[in-house]
Amino acid sequence: VAQTLFTLSRESKVLHRVLQCCLLNGGVFMLSILLFEYGVLPGLNFFLSYLFSNSGTVSTVWGWMKPSLSLLFHSFWVAPLFLLSKIVNSLWFQDIADSAYKFRK
Repeated sequence: VAQTLFTLSRESKVLHRVLQCCLLNGGVFMLSILLFEYGVLPGLNFFLSYLFSNSGTVSTVWGWMKPSLSLLFHSFWVAPLFLLSKIVNSLWFQDIADSAYKFRK
C-alpha cells in the first residue's frame, strides 16, 4: 500500500510539472502573442481609422506604427518571457526527469 501511494505521488508530481509547462508555454506565452496580434493591433488600427477619417493618413501612420509596436512588444515582452520560460522549463524538466528515473528504479 505504501509503495502504491509513493508511486501515485510521483506520477502526480510528473503530471503536475507537465501541466505547468503546458500552461506556461501554451497558455501565457502563446495567448499573449495571440492577444497582441489579433486583439491589440487590430484594435489600434480601428482606433486610428476612427481618429483619422482620411485612409491615406491611416495607412501612413499604421505603416510605421505597427512595426514599431511589434518590435517593442517582442523586445520587452516576448524575449524576456522566452528567456524566463527557458529557465523555468529546464528546472521543471529536470524535476520530471528525476521523478521518471526514480520511478523506473
